[in-house]
Amino acid sequence: MSTGLIGYRSNSPMVRPPKSVSESDACARSEISEDAIRDGLRHLLASADFDVPDRVRRFLSYVVEETIAGRSSGIKAYTIAIEVFGRGTDFDIMNDPVVRIEAGRLRRGLERYYLLDGRTAPLLIDLAKGRYVPSFRWRVSDQSDPEPISTSILQPSVQAPRMIDRLKSHWLVSSAG
Repeated sequence: MSTGLIGYRSNSPMVRPPKSVSESDACARSEISEDAIRDGLRHLLASADFDVPDRVRRFLSYVVEETIAGRSSGIKAYTIAIEVFGRGTDFDIMNDPVVRIEAGRLRRGLERYYLLDGRTAPLLIDLAKGRYVPSFRWRVSDQSDPEPISTSILQPSVQAPRMIDRLKSHWLVSSAG
């Protein structure tokens, strides 16, 4: 299994959300091509703002490639430790936290990247806490102009008495008595 930078293929099939993803999540995401995922990964790995060790880069490349290949069910701490970090088959997940530690570094690196250089990246790659299978989604454009608020909603109605006027009149009546 290759853990290096992922190459390009033309006429790639589409990557669909994993079956374990809820129906609403699956509907919220459109299908994303392998080329789009690889392009997003390539930009991410080339960015100076994705400041993580080489082993974390290999980790991300491995889990992305395994997901694209349809083998996301095999992405476990044990397989990552063996395939990416070179641990032996006697690797003990309970006594060696290497995968959890590196996953944390990966998550922090992704967060930093998407806050800085990747803030305009069209594709987002995420590794949810407690999981090692990446998710891919298109960035939702939050740059659209909202509908302007009607100024009549913000101004009090001429016909309705203002609250302060009611309080003044109530105070005057009670103090006169």
